[in-house]
Amino acid sequence: MTCRTSKIVIVFAASLAVTAGVSAQIDVQTLLRTGEDTLGNRIAYPETGAAEITGALVTMMPGASTGWHRHPQPALFYLFSGELTVEYATGDARVFRSGDSDVEAQNIAHNGHNHGDVPVEMVVFYAGAGGLPRSEPAEPPVPEDFTDLQNAIPGIEIELRYLGSDNFIGRPIAGYERNVVYLTRAAAMALRDVQRELAAEGLGLKVFDGYRPQRAVDDFMRWADDPDDVAKKADYYPTVDKAKLVPNGYIARRSGHSRGSTVDLTLIDRGSGEALDMGSPYDFFDPVSSSSSTSVSDTAFANRMKLREVMVRHGFEPLEEEWWHFTLGDEPYPDRYFDFPVR
Repeated sequence: MTCRTSKIVIVFAASLAVTAGVSAQIDVQTLLRTGEDTLGNRIAYPETGAAEITGALVTMMPGASTGWHRHPQPALFYLFSGELTVEYATGDARVFRSGDSDVEAQNIAHNGHNHGDVPVEMVVFYAGAGGLPRSEPAEPPVPEDFTDLQNAIPGIEIELRYLGSDNFIGRPIAGYERNVVYLTRAAAMALRDVQRELAAEGLGLKVFDGYRPQRAVDDFMRWADDPDDVAKKADYYPTVDKAKLVPNGYIARRSGHSRGSTVDLTLIDRGSGEALDMGSPYDFFDPVSSSSSTSVSDTAFANRMKLREVMVRHGFEPLEEEWWHFTLGDEPYPDRYFDFPVR
């Protein structure tokens, strides 16, 4: 019998012992007694169909997500190991750790993530009606304080690379459905000030990516785990072994983009619409893409410094390894990773 199963048996044995009045050799600890779910809503049992209780063992490996879903029936869970982060359509977020138990939010869309290095193991009991699904898919909402850049910043250019095939994977990426870039309102307003300052010099911004759904990051990771898919190596990572893209930090299981205040962009001439020379293409995984690389021309280096300086002046922090990558210093969601689709 595994340790995990033993724990479940102990829980049920304790229950039986209390019922029988035999508790001298068994320590009974109440895990939870509540009439509300984890968000404070009253628990409601479905009124259709015959009563049905289902117990399930759930294991989530590091980096795994449940996907957005909702429970039409009450669901009690207990974590044996790991740390589970759950975000809710209400804007709330909870972190559950080993030993925690609660009743999951009922009929409210939510998404669970294992951001840790060890598996999340938990037992879940569903109390509902026969034929009623334990969970059903749900789409995450667009937070109220996210905005479409083209509505917030007149004249900004959008070239959403992950919507099409002109990117380091060579195909459209999961979660990108329309040529629109979302950012938190705070990041968008700061970027609007950048655009206004550049306009005085006849320059502007072209944005390649902003908010990035977690499902897109997961898509990157699936690609990274496939050693045979190297169709775009010559264009995007000619000097780097694909197996080193993750260890070297070019791709990660979590991206600041998913927090909504990170943007990838370049400078353009507003008259011609042409992008300025930056010395290397966007998403070019190579040391030459470092902001301070001396392997580029003087013109390209000056353009990189101009972009960096104006972004920093308006509250953005650069990523040294990527001349195009900036994050708002005082970002509103430093610990939240969103997954609503770009549509």
